[in-house]
Formats: sequence, structure tokens, C-alpha cells
Amino acid sequence: METRESRKERMRDALRQRIGRSGDVEDEEIFREIDSLILEEAARDYLTLAGKRQLRRELFNEIRRLYLLQELVDDDSVTEIMVNGTDGIFLERDGHIGRWEKQIDSREKLENGIKFADVIILGPGLGKTDKAREIVEFVLQQTQKPVILDGDGITLSTRKQLKEVSAQWIITPHPKEFSHISEKNISEIKDDLLTSVKSFARETGGVVVGKDARTCVSDGVSCYVNVSGNSGMATGGSGDVLAGAIGGLVAQGMPCFEAAKAAVYLHGVAGDRYKEKYGEQSLMARDLIHYLGEVHRNGDWNGRNGTGNEKNI
Repeated sequence: METRESRKERMRDALRQRIGRSGDVEDEEIFREIDSLILEEAARDYLTLAGKRQLRRELFNEIRRLYLLQELVDDDSVTEIMVNGTDGIFLERDGHIGRWEKQIDSREKLENGIKFADVIILGPGLGKTDKAREIVEFVLQQTQKPVILDGDGITLSTRKQLKEVSAQWIITPHPKEFSHISEKNISEIKDDLLTSVKSFARETGGVVVGKDARTCVSDGVSCYVNVSGNSGMATGGSGDVLAGAIGGLVAQGMPCFEAAKAAVYLHGVAGDRYKEKYGEQSLMARDLIHYLGEVHRNGDWNGRNGTGNEKNI
């Protein structure tokens, strides 16, 4: 009897062959083939919808990496390839070791992605290369879709650029990133985060989510101080989850300021629900994703530790 692992290996082999025939990992037929294999797997093991999605992601990411590695193997300047789990692909090229990044190889692909999107989250995992800087500049200049800037997207942008963006935008800086984009000292920002956030939002015309022990949100007119959440949420990836939560609400039609406030609050509630069950020390970003789903399913967003305070200042 075929085991689950042997079936997955058979699925991987089928996808390897498909990519070998097409030479293009973005071929729509590959997506369809993955989906047909997922349906086959689901029929055998009665996978839930969430299980199907997870398996689809795992398979596609694995096959994509195989494709990228093959692309690098064909590069004569690469003398060694090292894969470190999910942390990336490292190359030795011409005697130098560095992290390899797949670059967007045409402006057309970027333009098509912008046209397709309802909202753009720009920055998490982007890197700080010259190409990444070009992407940030291009998106901010060209898009009319709402943009959420986080992480490297903030680091690679400037106050002047934000003032010139015609689309709606939200930035989610922690104090160091806020210091960069606002050109203010970190100590000055932390001494009066609320005023700094409101002032910058009013000056630049966007929504600012100033992340700290008590996150402050402003559109330049009104301010929201959030009191959900806990110190265990100061963990890698937590901000990425928040950016995704904001983007999800904006994509559903919620105004940017309302989406930012709601996402900040619910993000904190998710962290509090985890803390109630397991404490703060073991909290990871993926736990926030799980508990955001729990909060949504259970309608459990009234907050056992209070609610945020919205006020004009």
C-alpha cells in the first residue's frame, strides 16, 4: 500500500517532469497540475480545505526551489550552491559567497502584478539591494492601489517619496524605521510617539502605524492608541503578520485608517489569547496567524484587557 510520503514523492516527480517540459515555473499549467494532484491526495486522505492549501504551498515552494536551483546550476560562474533550510540559497560565485535573490527580470511582470493586486504590501523580506530599491521606487510612482509599506519597504523609501505618492498608503514602522523615514531621533520619537505619528501622517498625507509597547495609529487628524497585545509579540515576523492583517482588511474594502486601527487591535488580541494559554515566552509569529483566525471565527474581539482609545489631539 502506498504511503503518504511515497505519494508526495510521486507528486514531486510529476511536477519536476512538468517543469522540465515547460521550462517556466510560472506556467499556469503547472498550477493546474498541482491542483489536480492535491485533489488526488485529498481524495485519499480526506484533507480539509486548510490541509489542501498547505500541501499546495509546500509542493509549489519545493518545486520552485528546484527550478531556481536548476537555473543556477546552468550558470557557469557559480561554483557551489548551499541551501540552508528555508533561510535561503547561498552561492559561491567567482570566489565570493553571498545570498542569492531571484530578481524580477522585467518591468512588465511588475506592472502586471500591480494591475492584478487589490492592495500591495511592500517590504517584508524584500532585502535592501539596488534592485529592491528600484522596485520600491517604481511601485510608489506607478500604482493607484493602496500600499502598505513595512520593513525594508520603509527603509528603502524617503519622506519626499511618500509625499508624492498619489495612491493611499500606510506605513508600519518600529522606532528605528520611523527615525529613518521621519528624520527624527529615536529618543525624540519614543518620548512622544503619538505626536510624532500624527505629525508625520499630517505632513505626508498617509496613515502611520507607529509600533512600540503601545502602538499609535494616525491619519493626521485622529489618533488611536492601542492597548491590546503584550511583550511576547516583540518577536521576528510579528510585524509581517500585522502588515498582512492590514492588507487583508484594505483588500476587503475597509478604509485605510479604519483597517489599520482594526488590524492593530486584532493583532494584539491574538497575542493576548496565546498568552492566556501558553504565556509570552514561546510566542512566535505563526501563533499570531493561528489566533487571528480563532479570534475571527469566535467573534472574540472585545478584548479582555480593554480596548484602544481613539481621540483627537
